[in-house]
Amino acid sequence: MAFPVEMNGNADTVWMTELETIFGLPIHYTDAGNMSVTKRQHLLGKAWSVHVVKHILQSLKLYFECESTVSKKQRK
Repeated sequence: MAFPVEMNGNADTVWMTELETIFGLPIHYTDAGNMSVTKRQHLLGKAWSVHVVKHILQSLKLYFECESTVSKKQRK
């Protein structure tokens, strides 16, 4: 599977380690069980990016603030 990437004017593909980094995962994170590169790409294609999940949950953090945190603030 080729990606629309160019390096020095020549068509190139994105390396698995680059894809893992883009998704916010450690390098070689999907390198398990002798999976082919294609299967690893499909695995990442079905995954949520760590950055996206963090962004979504960060915005919900204040909405779901714990009662213990609220009561501590009220005591002060």
